[in-house]
Amino acid sequence: DGAIQQLVAMGIQRPHAIRGIEQTRVNGRVNLQRAINWCLSNPMKEKSSAKDVEDIIGMGFSRAHAERGLKLKKNKQDAALWCAMNPDPSKKGNKSHSSSSKDAKYSTVSSKITKAKPRLSPNMQARVDLESSDSAEKKAARMEKYKALEEQIDKQTKQAGSKKMDTKKNPKILAINMKRKKELGDKAKFDTKSWDATKRESSKKNKEIMERTARRKEEELKIKGLDAALKHLQENYPPERVTETLTLILKIVKKVLKEPNELKYRKINLLNKRIQKAIVRPLGSMIIMKEFGFTQKDESTLIMSTGSTASFKSKLEKLERALDRSATRVPMFLQKAETQGASKESILYCCLELKRILTSIAELPSSVPLRSLTTEQGSIYSFRFAPFPQIVSMLKYLGFESTEGRRFIRMNKPDVALIWDALKDLDKQIQKRKPLTGVAHAVAELLNKRGKSDSTYVIDKVRVCLTRVASANEARNREIDVKRLFKSRAAVLPEAQKLFNSLGFVEGDDGKVKINGADTNGAYHSLQHLIEMWKGALTVMTQ
Repeated sequence: DGAIQQLVAMGIQRPHAIRGIEQTRVNGRVNLQRAINWCLSNPMKEKSSAKDVEDIIGMGFSRAHAERGLKLKKNKQDAALWCAMNPDPSKKGNKSHSSSSKDAKYSTVSSKITKAKPRLSPNMQARVDLESSDSAEKKAARMEKYKALEEQIDKQTKQAGSKKMDTKKNPKILAINMKRKKELGDKAKFDTKSWDATKRESSKKNKEIMERTARRKEEELKIKGLDAALKHLQENYPPERVTETLTLILKIVKKVLKEPNELKYRKINLLNKRIQKAIVRPLGSMIIMKEFGFTQKDESTLIMSTGSTASFKSKLEKLERALDRSATRVPMFLQKAETQGASKESILYCCLELKRILTSIAELPSSVPLRSLTTEQGSIYSFRFAPFPQIVSMLKYLGFESTEGRRFIRMNKPDVALIWDALKDLDKQIQKRKPLTGVAHAVAELLNKRGKSDSTYVIDKVRVCLTRVASANEARNREIDVKRLFKSRAAVLPEAQKLFNSLGFVEGDDGKVKINGADTNGAYHSLQHLIEMWKGALTVMTQ
């Protein structure tokens, strides 16, 4: 309010002052000097009054001309000057204001109202000039020649009958060519060669379309039933496309089930862009629609007859199961990494770390530090992702790109929708893989063989060791003498040794176990996974 009062005190009207402040505000802050400059460089237009119109009319101009001048200019003086410099179209002897190129420079309203004359091609312009220069006698003589030529063409076509004529000898084409030659001279010639080439090209394209349609129909005949159609979609199209198709089909069918007597839900326009992309183009989706009772009425309509919908429930369950399999390619990359030798623990820790990174990016996609991962030795990337080529490919699929010097990988243009879908798939993979790791099997075996008391003792010792490795990166913490650690309870030594091995410790020649101390991130994930598996095993035993 203080800034507005200062501008008003300088003689600027209050609405204009408010607009100037709003136009120059930066991050919520008001810059008074910028607001003053804006108001001075963008003066406020004054509304024309009836008195101004009457004053200009008194100078000898018409009412329409005076109103137009006031509409285009800011005040009465400028409007009067404009009326004097631009001729009044309502007065005789003056050219139309909209047709004058000089006046059009100063008029923005007339240029919007009056459409510009279309430019003629050279051939058409020559024809117009020729006809306008001819006298009435020449025009009548030319019309008689055209009539005689048309009668000659009709006779020749009747004599030719149904025989196919050569393009160069076709009397209609010859007549058109002669007609143009007479009108325009040598400027316009009918190019029969280019005409033939165009016809050959179009026939070739039509042939390709027909062959492609025939191949598609043959493939559709091979796909029989709902299961075969779903399998074909998942094998031949990316998960994003399959998700889009199945989501739309589910939406359509559920609307029909909700209101079975409503015709608008039973009738589908196949020319709709979304329907074309999701249902018409993917091979197999139309078969799914037919399984739900839809039939193709014509090329543009798919309709469902009013019948029983009792069998829809089991089919809908199949569609929902297929939709829940995966929304992205993340599971495929993880599966390939596992087949190429990655351990179950490595895949799990990779999923947990990637979930943490993607969650932070999805919540704040504009933050560059959150979208950047360092690739230097000893970084999270070097331990969790870099050892596995398929995981690196998965990061590229999600949008990470190498920067100059390859010191970082960065997600330059985050696709938030893809990230949220990837997070859903990662959650499913984490829940699926947790019970299958070596840690889970080692904890279950320890509890089954040694009971709750000895198992609790071993788990507490292992937790302390892992906590020291994850928090304090010292050499003495990374090397553990297992025999000495469990000297008081030597019976649990085999199970404890197996548990340490599953957590990433390697047994040395001296009987001690060691872990890579540089990978503190892996030690942290191992600790969290051990605690979670131990709680789960205790819950199962209690039940």
